[in-house]
Amino acid sequence: MPLKNLFRRAQSFARSPEGKRMINQAGRAARSRGGRRGGTRPAGGGLMGLAQQFLGRGRRR
Repeated sequence: MPLKNLFRRAQSFARSPEGKRMINQAGRAARSRGGRRGGTRPAGGGLMGLAQQFLGRGRRR
């Protein structure tokens, strides 16, 4: 699966207004239930936090 394409699409989507709104919602949800994976690092924030949620599981192993 081409991760680069997915990431590029996520970035372009993040720049659009509805993307920003969705990322804010996702970030809030991740923070509220963040205890599962030891919490999401706040330094990631915004798009990077979202990408880590999508890709993090595969990348950690």
